[in-house]
Amino acid sequence: MIRIGIIGSDNSHAEAFSKLANIEEERGGQEYPECKVVGIFGLEEARTKEVAERGRIQYIAEKPEDLIGKIDAAMVVFRHGDLHAQYALPFIEAGIPTFIDKPFAIKLSDCQSMIDAAEKKDVPITSYSTVRYSQDVVKLAEELKNCGDINCGASTGPCDFKSIYGGPFFYGTHTIETLLALFGYNIKSISAAENNGNVIATTKYDDGKIMAVTLLGNAKAAYNVAAYGTKRAVCRFLDISTCYREGFKVFLNMVETGKKPLEYDQLLAPIKFMTCVVKSLNENCEVEYSEV
Repeated sequence: MIRIGIIGSDNSHAEAFSKLANIEEERGGQEYPECKVVGIFGLEEARTKEVAERGRIQYIAEKPEDLIGKIDAAMVVFRHGDLHAQYALPFIEAGIPTFIDKPFAIKLSDCQSMIDAAEKKDVPITSYSTVRYSQDVVKLAEELKNCGDINCGASTGPCDFKSIYGGPFFYGTHTIETLLALFGYNIKSISAAENNGNVIATTKYDDGKIMAVTLLGNAKAAYNVAAYGTKRAVCRFLDISTCYREGFKVFLNMVETGKKPLEYDQLLAPIKFMTCVVKSLNENCEVEYSEV
């Protein structure tokens, strides 16, 4: 059995992942390896007890390090990305396969510290928005193969630049990762503009594609993707209801096989992207992706 420890209780993801592991009827017919969330650590006592009760987690750790020796895999799921490196590193350094929820971190230096630790210990780590693994996004990726050469498109979703959980990194990562998963990582430059609480980041690719990443802060939020190819155009409002189930499966496969689902540069990409967006907004300029 894979024994999982949850680190961070404030996020709804802590409850969602715990229920998927510990409550059979929550799985929606999904087949997972035999696993169980056996312990949790959180900074807010009442919320941690609530997640433990709802997710049927028997052990609440007083310190995150108390989970080491009791678990086979860790899931660091704090809302604020600035907490991720601090709480993930002890588990990575202990050789425990670790999932770091989105955003991987807010500072690229924190991202690199986790990557360096994983390489040193030769332990698999990963970080992603589970939205990228939802069934609708995976199906769309297949559909886009019939569009010919995609030259233009858009990825749209919610984003609060004033979020207390790290500003745009907290929610904007979903929309950015959807773009990267569907259209690739070979980004050349990003130029962002804000008006009335909404931001559009014009994204140029090395191969000539141009994409609009629309981050909605003052509009009815919905995840939407548009792609315009030489043979076909596709526009889709995304159903992300399966994201937790599918994303959890990807994590468990990493733990079982020891193979990370994303390369290190792919973990860094959404953080680099949002860093470019913020820089472009602050300096009113086009930012070369390679320079961040």
